[in-house]
Amino acid sequence: MSKECTNNQVVYLDTVSIRKYSKQLAECSNTKELFTSSLAVLELMSGATKDDFNARKIAVKRLMESRVYINWYTYKGKMAQAFDVPYDDIEGKVVRELSLRMVKCKDFKEFCNEKVYVDSDTYYTFESLASFDDDIAGMGRMFSKIGQKEFKSFDKVHRKDIKKKIEEFLPAYSHILSEMAVIPIAEDYAGEKRPSEKYMEVVSKYDFSIQVYLQYNVALFLLIELAHKNDMLDMLHLIYLKDGDLFITEDKVFSKVNSYLKRIEVCSLPEYMGRQEESVKNNSDKGGF
Repeated sequence: MSKECTNNQVVYLDTVSIRKYSKQLAECSNTKELFTSSLAVLELMSGATKDDFNARKIAVKRLMESRVYINWYTYKGKMAQAFDVPYDDIEGKVVRELSLRMVKCKDFKEFCNEKVYVDSDTYYTFESLASFDDDIAGMGRMFSKIGQKEFKSFDKVHRKDIKKKIEEFLPAYSHILSEMAVIPIAEDYAGEKRPSEKYMEVVSKYDFSIQVYLQYNVALFLLIELAHKNDMLDMLHLIYLKDGDLFITEDKVFSKVNSYLKRIEVCSLPEYMGRQEESVKNNSDKGGF
């Protein structure tokens, strides 16, 4: 039996799925639950070269012409929302404007010369996207260091036990580490270390909406033998998901981590489209003569 979206479940498309199956986006985007983010659009644009510019441009164009909803908040905007902190998401606005310009540019050189002004003196270009990527990678490293510090605090015997029984320990241990990861975020917003009054005020407003991301990110560190160079950045897509949501990806590392944590569903785009077709067929059969 196929699984259908629950009333509150949303379906998120990651970057690889968008690029690999861009021709199918119009076909599969027939439900309001299907969405992606500024992060996916950023990755499509920031990796562009002279040789693959047209392919990436077409993927962005097809995405924007489809009915896939794009959440233009960056990870910084999502984090601020989670703590009810006001935040002017300039980077999200820049990514959106550059994507609109990308689809109109005839070649890579023209795209590189585009300037998006946010005030009379400040502008962003294609090269600025690299700094956005660096910020994202830096955040991933920060959270992985929390796990490293905690893990190294155990003696060798306990570390060996954890590695031997990773299937048993991972859900609970990664949950604890993900809660610890909230501390530096709250301290940054408060501008003070815990347990100051300002810190307590900030952390009391946390709505746990980024907890799926935090737990999967630290779990990846504990399963580090699975990780590749860009996995910390790729995990950031999960900041847009909550418990029970469906994540569409072609990257097997997500399925592996999810096999331990099971907070979301993970499948490929062809699998998702197969589910949709089966659901339509079943509904048609029920309404038939």
